[in-house]
Amino acid sequence: LLLDAMAMAALEQLGQDQAASAAAHTSPRAAFERVGISYVQWALANPALFRLAFTRCGLVDLRDGDPDALGEAFRQLANGIASVMPSTMSADDRMVAALHAWSLVHGLALLILDGQVANDPKLIERVVTMARFG
Repeated sequence: LLLDAMAMAALEQLGQDQAASAAAHTSPRAAFERVGISYVQWALANPALFRLAFTRCGLVDLRDGDPDALGEAFRQLANGIASVMPSTMSADDRMVAALHAWSLVHGLALLILDGQVANDPKLIERVVTMARFG
């Protein structure tokens, strides 16, 4: 129970960092890119909390999941996808786009944390911004 509460608090903290990063940009695309870059940066700054959060959150439903139950980080993902993808996109395609974006930043963070990729802020930005949504 304590670890679950810590994991949820970590997801909230991650999401708050992402929201602050996104708020500095008026372009939906730039804001969403900042959400992704902030995800990787937060993971690198908080590796133990990052690993705890994602080992405790269980199966995540990106299509119909309750963002309040999943925390601010998942709200940032859902809001970002909604802001950059066409409104005519099906719920299934929107879920796939969200999974694509999450997989990109989560995988990059783990590659850096596990020592397979150098922690290079310019490289992080290039990798995240290379994925074009919308």
